[in-house]
Amino acid sequence: MPFRVALALAIALQTAPAPPESASDILLPRPDRGPAVLISGTPVVLVTAQELNSATLKEGDVFALSVAHDVMAGNRVAIPAGTAAQGRIVWREGKGGWGKAAKLGFAIEWLEIHGRRVPLSGSYRAAGKRNDAGKYVGLVGIFVTGKSATVKAGQEFVATTRDPLPIEPAPR
Repeated sequence: MPFRVALALAIALQTAPAPPESASDILLPRPDRGPAVLISGTPVVLVTAQELNSATLKEGDVFALSVAHDVMAGNRVAIPAGTAAQGRIVWREGKGGWGKAAKLGFAIEWLEIHGRRVPLSGSYRAAGKRNDAGKYVGLVGIFVTGKSATVKAGQEFVATTRDPLPIEPAPR
């Protein structure tokens, strides 16, 4: 019986992976393991660079955003704050008679880092305020409109990365 235990122990020790040399081997990728990667689905907080307004924008118009906070992968900055991004107006409904408010739908499309566009996923909508006075004044209500849909400059939105993003090594 002791022989079987000794044999099983010897086999287990031969097939077990070698323990890491240090804690950094567990936390940081080693050069022989390939580059570090930011996984798809990582949240990215972005801010609008200018006001979006349904009175001035139309379907297909693009607008600028920027990354609000560093996006980290472990202890490395994968996407620095201030990185440029782009959104697009995907649909728009103007304000109308009887107090109807305007609506605006937009998508966050991509950010650009190291000359490469990284696709993002994020869809939002904004609506103006309805003017309820329009429904109480009969035929004259056709001339009473709701408010335009607006998104203030600097408003935060969250999008997610659609694809994995290899992280550039830190300069030495």
